Amino acid sequence: MKEAQEIIIRQMEPRDFVEVAKIENIGWTSISTPVNIQSSPERYIENLQAGVRYLLAVEEKSDEIFGVLVLHDRHKIEAGKHVLTFSPLVIESARGQGLGTYLVEFVKNYAASEGYSKITIEVLSTDIPAIHLYEKCGFVKEGKQKNEFFIDGKWVDNLWYAYFVENN
Repeated sequence: MKEAQEIIIRQMEPRDFVEVAKIENIGWTSISTPVNIQSSPERYIENLQAGVRYLLAVEEKSDEIFGVLVLHDRHKIEAGKHVLTFSPLVIESARGQGLGTYLVEFVKNYAASEGYSKITIEVLSTDIPAIHLYEKCGFVKEGKQKNEFFIDGKWVDNLWYAYFVENN
């Protein structure tokens, strides 16, 4: 991965659909998600039409994709419009270099600028690097769904984390 200052966040464009699908289909594993995600350009079109926002962490000069950030309202009802949820994914070769922290901090700033007061994320208890990342970035565990999933022959808890946005 390039130096952090060379990475920018931009919106996903139709020209990115095939590459992002490859990244997601490789990157989302049974450690990080309970479902077998099969990303495709058609899925992105449907999700974008439903209000899901896709952002990409790309190297500014080459436009190489190093991360995918999916943002959407946690609830569809007015009473819950203050809650944002997100899913970050960093390609394997760029992990451990600060990009995950950069993406989470971006989400926190985005939420503040867009008037959200809470950010939530679900994480599997098996995804230790993600748990450490969210806690390092100020997220607190709000709940645990014990034995929520049976993955690869083992029971896995589903954890709920939240960050409360300041200055709202």
